[in-house]
Parts: sequence; structure tokens; C-alpha cells
Amino acid sequence: MNRQRQSKTRKISLIILYVLLGVVCLNTLCSCKNGTDPKIKFKISGSINLINNANESDVITVKLFQSTTSAVESNDDFQYVGSSIPLDYTINYRNSTDWLQEIVTNRNFEFDAVVPGNYLLYYFSEGYGCNIKTIEVKTDTNVLIDMAESIELSGIVSEDLTLGPNQHILVSSDLFLEQSVTVFDNCLIEMDNSKITVAGILDIQGNNENPVLFLEKDTSSYWRRIEVVETGRLIVDSAVFSNSISGIEVKSNDCSFNNVLFYNCTDSCLDITTEYTYINNSSFVNSFSGIGVWGSSNLLNSPIISHCYFSDIEEPAVKIWDSSDAQITDCVFFNCQSGIHHKKSHDTLISADSVIQYCYFENIDGACVSSDRCSPEVIFSTFNNVYKAISFSDINVGLTKNNFLDCTLAVNLAYHSRPNIIDANRNYWGTTDLLEIAELIWDETDEPGGNDVGLVNYDLIQFSEVESAYPRETID
Repeated sequence: MNRQRQSKTRKISLIILYVLLGVVCLNTLCSCKNGTDPKIKFKISGSINLINNANESDVITVKLFQSTTSAVESNDDFQYVGSSIPLDYTINYRNSTDWLQEIVTNRNFEFDAVVPGNYLLYYFSEGYGCNIKTIEVKTDTNVLIDMAESIELSGIVSEDLTLGPNQHILVSSDLFLEQSVTVFDNCLIEMDNSKITVAGILDIQGNNENPVLFLEKDTSSYWRRIEVVETGRLIVDSAVFSNSISGIEVKSNDCSFNNVLFYNCTDSCLDITTEYTYINNSSFVNSFSGIGVWGSSNLLNSPIISHCYFSDIEEPAVKIWDSSDAQITDCVFFNCQSGIHHKKSHDTLISADSVIQYCYFENIDGACVSSDRCSPEVIFSTFNNVYKAISFSDINVGLTKNNFLDCTLAVNLAYHSRPNIIDANRNYWGTTDLLEIAELIWDETDEPGGNDVGLVNYDLIQFSEVESAYPRETID
């Protein structure tokens, strides 16, 4: 009997041991799969080529930093919206002391015992300036870096100029570009409390792995802005504009922005006061205001804003003023004070009828889309976990094929000088109960005999979520 008990006890003990071993092995496998096993370590090695310099005695300082940020992503479902440039590029590491390893070398470098993960290299050499490069380490990694001689710019540039690739540029005081200036990939442009005026053509040609960076030189201050005057033109592909006072002001036609990251602007990131501007796959993050579109009483301003991401913006992420007829499509607005605000002055003669479509709003404190005396069309968009999705006054407009999910107030009408007329048929309200839908709407029925704010017509409702009311990866 005792032997049977002892045998049974051994079996139970073995089963418990096997289970524990299985859990340990599973955890180990998961850690390895996720690249977080601290026992696995690799090397980062490489060499730095100082272009047009055969002097082996030149000293180069290389510092290894742990990446603390990733590419700006709105959501796992919308990785194709916004810039794909990592936030690491928004930081000037010139005076940072948080490096993991440091090497002073002539050409070659090697960092040992590096666990898998994302890192950043900061490198500096007298006469060649500084630059940064992001690295993902999954195995032993070799890096080849080119550095062109540093250049200092200020005053008037009156002839065509080519900068980069792989170059450090210091703008030491205000710069006026009269002719064509082309900036190639992997250039770091340090702005010393300065401003650039573009009267010719500024063509910025970065790429996703090696963007062109505009950063402040003194990490305790901000650089001022880039102003594109009426005779100028700005073309930007894959660039970062970080820690400026007011980013970029565009006063000329046919300027374009693609894969651009605006970060930490104390005023507006991008102001547009001209007819045609194209903004695609760009991100506006941690700033006072995102995009300002400024029309006039006789100018129709028609920017196209597509696949852009707005996050942590204090003012409206997009401000559209007067006779502006913006197309805002396939964008994401996340964790902002308010989304899109459209307002027309009394003396504006041209109609301002923007289109907002295939957009996604989440965690918005104020109104996602507000309009005063304008008539924006809002279609195929989703409002999720927001305080107030739509707020209109003095307009006649349609809201169609939208999703109102977890909204405190879906539609709010206000009176200014005339009642609103809102066609809100064929929307999904998060419910099919008409009484519950009525609670999501503030119109004349909530204040009979009051200010005559008008009515929201929602006789035809959608009985399930509109699956296509989200940003599209591609546009037909």
C-alpha cells in the first residue's frame, strides 16, 4: 500500500516537473521569438568613410544609443497612414549623455554585447559635422557610413546649389535661396535660431532609411521657420522638421510633401496660403497645431491632404479658414484636442465646401469635425470614443455612410444666423434603437422654440457598421 502511494506521489511530482519545464521552455521560446532574450548578444561593427579625405589620423566619435521610439503608427490597422520615419530622427543627440557605448576611432568601430533591438548611431568628426543613423539588430550587424565635409550657409544663395548626400549643414543665420537648391538623402541640417526663405526651388530628396533632417542646433531653443514666397517652390520627400517655432509657410502653388514628419512645433507645423498644395503620407505629432489652410475673400485654396496622421495636437489638427476647399481623405486623428475646424468669414464670396472622407477619429476631446458657415461633406468616416463627433452651425450638408461608435454626442447643432439642414441618413450610430440615436443628437427637437438650430434627418439608418468607413491602404 505504501509503495503504491510512493509510486503515485512520484508520478504526480514528475508531472508537475514536466509542466514547469514546459512553461520555462515556452517562455524561453517566446523571448527568443520576440528578440528580448538578454542572453543573446551581437556585435555592431562598421567603418566611416570621410569623403575626399585620405588622412587616417582624423578622429571620429561614434556613440551608440538605445532607441526609445519607433515609427509613427496610428494603429496596427492603419500602418499605411502617416510617415514611416522613426521618431528617433526628431532628436538632436549632440549634447545627450544617455549613450550606451562610445568609441573614438580613425575609421573602424565595433560595439560588443548588444542585445537584439533598435538602436541609433550618432557620429561626429571635426570638419565633417555630425549625423545619426538608426539600426535594427537581429544578428551581428555591419554598417558602412559615408560623411561629406560639413558646410555652413547664411545670407543669400544666388546660384544653384547641391547638398549631400551624407552631409552636415549648419544654417548659422537667416538664409535666402534665390535659385535652385537640391538636398539629397542622409543630410542633417542644423538650424541656429534661423529662418530659410525660398524664392527659387528647394527640392528635398531623402528616403525612408536616410531622411533629410531639419533640427535645432541648440537643444534648449527652437529654430524659426521655412517660408516659401510667391516665386518659390518646395518639394519634400522623406524629411523631418523638428523643434521649430512655426514649421513651414507655403505661399506658392504646386508645393508637395510626401513621407514628412513634423514634430514638436510650438505653433503651426504647416501653414498654406495658396491654391494648390499636396500633402501625402505625413505625420504631425506633439505640436500646437497641425495644418492651417488660410483662404481669402477671393481666393479658393484647395489643398489635398491624404493618408496623414495627427496625434497629440493642442489646437485643431487641421484649421480651414474662409474660401478653402480642402480634400481630406484617408487620414487618422488620434488623441488631439480637436480634429478639423472649418470657418468662413461673413465677407467671403467664394463657397467653401470641403470633403472629408475615409477618415478615422479616436480619443478627441473636443469636436472631431466642426464647421461655421461652411458646408463640408463628411462621408465614409468613423468616430470612435470621442466627446463630440460633429458640430455644425449655419450649414446645409449631408452626413452619409459614417460610423458613430461610443460617442458622447454624435451630432451637435448650433445657431448663428440661420437654421441648419442636416441629411444624416444611412449612418451607423452604434445602435439601431431610434430613442438611443435621438440621445446622440442635439437639434431643434431638444430645444423647441429656442434658437431654431435646425433638424437632423436620420429616418434611414444603417443596421450594422459600415465596413468601408475607414482609411484605405490604396486609392483606386
